[in-house]
Amino acid sequence: MTESSSALVVEGGALRSVFSSGVLDGFLAQSFWPFDFFIGVSAGASNLAFYKAGAAGQSLKIFLELAENRDFINYRRFLCGGHLLDLDWLFRSYFDKESLDMEKAFSLQQPLYVCVTEVVSGDPAYIKATSCNNVGSQKKT
Repeated sequence: MTESSSALVVEGGALRSVFSSGVLDGFLAQSFWPFDFFIGVSAGASNLAFYKAGAAGQSLKIFLELAENRDFINYRRFLCGGHLLDLDWLFRSYFDKESLDMEKAFSLQQPLYVCVTEVVSGDPAYIKATSCNNVGSQKKT
């Protein structure tokens, strides 16, 4: 990165992610691409993948159609020692019906970095997203 590089950083987290999906859809509608690279955290990373693929409305579709499903958020499962949110179910449910143009998303020059947490140290780490470490690049038939 150069001193004059600009980044778009998108956080995750419930309603913030719904808001950022709308902002990114607005950017797509205006062909707004002034950024040199992208950094996403949690749902912010998936919102940026949809933005890079030019898939307007798709991240919002996940929030509106899937995120309130009992298979995704399940308090009983959580109280019994399981996960509150089943992200595997969420992504499988979406990509069983839809696809994301990963080739388009990763053909753009601007890289996407996903912020994760190092398990042992708790420190942030940034992983460059590539077409080799994606989920759901192929629509299932």
